[in-house]
Amino acid sequence: MSSSLIVSSGWGISEITSVPHDVQFERALQLHRQGCLDDAETVYYAILDQKPEHFGAAHFLGILLSAKKEHGRALALIRKSLQSSPTPPFYYNNYGIVLREVGRFYEAQAAFERAVANAPNFADAHSNLGLALLLQDNLQQAEPHLVKALTLNPDHPDASRHLAELRFRQGNRFATQEQFSKAEGAFCAAASLRGGKPIWRFKSLGFCPTTFPDEASIDAYWQQLDQGLDQVFEEYFVVDWRTLPADGFIPSFNLAHLGRCCKDVRVKFARCFEQFFPHERPKRQCRQGARRCYRIGFHVFAGHEGGFLRGTAGIIEKLNRKHFECVILCPAEAKERCRRSIRSDDVTIVPLNGSFEQVVRQVRDSDCDLIYYRKTGSDPWSYFLPFTRPAPIQCTSYGTHGTSGIPAVDYFLSSSLVEPNDAGQYYSERLLCMDAIPTYQQRHRLPENVDRSEFGLPAHGSIYFCPHRTSKYHPSFDPIFRQILERDPQGCLVLLMGKDPRGNDGLHDRLLRNLGLTLLKRVRFFPALSFDKYLRLLSISTMIIDSPVYAGGLTSFDAFSFGIPEVTLSGPLHVQNFATGIYRRMGLDDLPCQTIEQYIDLAVRLGTEPDYRQDVVRRIFERNHLIFEDVDTVPEHERLFELMLSAP
Repeated sequence: MSSSLIVSSGWGISEITSVPHDVQFERALQLHRQGCLDDAETVYYAILDQKPEHFGAAHFLGILLSAKKEHGRALALIRKSLQSSPTPPFYYNNYGIVLREVGRFYEAQAAFERAVANAPNFADAHSNLGLALLLQDNLQQAEPHLVKALTLNPDHPDASRHLAELRFRQGNRFATQEQFSKAEGAFCAAASLRGGKPIWRFKSLGFCPTTFPDEASIDAYWQQLDQGLDQVFEEYFVVDWRTLPADGFIPSFNLAHLGRCCKDVRVKFARCFEQFFPHERPKRQCRQGARRCYRIGFHVFAGHEGGFLRGTAGIIEKLNRKHFECVILCPAEAKERCRRSIRSDDVTIVPLNGSFEQVVRQVRDSDCDLIYYRKTGSDPWSYFLPFTRPAPIQCTSYGTHGTSGIPAVDYFLSSSLVEPNDAGQYYSERLLCMDAIPTYQQRHRLPENVDRSEFGLPAHGSIYFCPHRTSKYHPSFDPIFRQILERDPQGCLVLLMGKDPRGNDGLHDRLLRNLGLTLLKRVRFFPALSFDKYLRLLSISTMIIDSPVYAGGLTSFDAFSFGIPEVTLSGPLHVQNFATGIYRRMGLDDLPCQTIEQYIDLAVRLGTEPDYRQDVVRRIFERNHLIFEDVDTVPEHERLFELMLSAP
């Protein structure tokens, strides 16, 4: 639609009007092809002044104006040219291109369909029709047109590039549907096409099944993942770090739910990409004054503002302003929510928007001495941002669910209440432990007028509530469910499935196989609930029970707000001990379990001995003031921030 060469013209308007229209038109086309757009525009207008129905001049003037981003006038002129009889198929093709450029994809699709109908072997039109459908996420209809374009012209660069994008999207869609073999095939096909990228071959490494039928399947998956990452190291390819949020792959969120230390695997993921990032560490700023005031950046990515504000807002509000200046690095659309939620006027909020490269620059320009990532790896942007080293010191904490594995993340902030003595071996970062829980939580108010009938639950018997997402239902949970239900014939097991339905059918089938139909009848499956509805259900539960490989976190604070006991199993990993740490903070060291047998015994005792449960509830209420608005949390953060920033 536009030329790349620009050549000046010596024609003036008087000369243009003195020659026949066809000569003028040919001259205009020549100027257009040479890139002399202003001169070509003058000739096109001269033709249309003399002959308004010159559809060729109208058409190509429309194309020229589109190149100058004057899309409204361009569309009007090209639409006028479609009145010619017969209408050349490429007129419809060009009309569709301009419509696509202004985001009118459905109308563009119709224009390309007219071009294909009039010229079935028009490769450009098939390619453009495929792209128009692709832009509407209609992969199924787009595919045959892109394949047809390449059949007609095997060297068609646009069609190949669009088909690569289509295969890439198919891979993501198959992976989301947990059709992993199809996903891998689609990613490999995308990588092999012109316009594809070699790194796409390994995209499927970033996906993990939501549920597994048994532990042997987890072992097989883990081995396959480890071998796949080793294969990446054997390949040679170059990647532009700025495209990695789209092209790269990151450790699946589900890895932390599989009952294994993720350090080695996460370090391997990071090794795949570390080499592509600039390694310049920003210089520490020389802060003025007898005592330096450090600038601390608190980072949050889109969709995670709620958890961030719930656990961090109180810390930000109460940090000593003589020593720390607080900066919130958040998505632009979350700026006002952060402003409303943090009751402090001296907090700087830096809205992040634009491309990944632009966001990196915005974070770097915030001039922070330290950036605190509450959670890394929840999405590609939050995973790859720390690689760019936008601040001299970087740390993460409990929201990352174990080590990040990222070399540019220097510290992991945790708690001595949560970590065993040898916990440092499980982190790629330097582990720093405070003597409090690294979060500042508010107590919930107990919901009123809640009845079991509201949720269709039995009027009698204990409610064993599992407020987990589906991926946390590890296969080792099944025999625990079985023994609890067998030992408490009146008990009802309530499973909260979360927002994502993936894996629900697999979990149901696995529980049917491992519990049997009779016991499964006493299991209630709940879909995602609003937060208020979830709190109402929680308030009538006898207890909450944790996965044996992954403890509660925010759900623990929710339960303890209402005095509801939590059955949890301690372990060597951070993700297994969070509820244990909260119990320890309350001085209730006898309630975390050390063995599966203790876990089952405690759950059944809470469910079948009302007096014992009431005593545990009383003890929680007497001590839970120690975990809400914890006065030690803020000074402990200050101590660790000082330690990190004063280190050589």
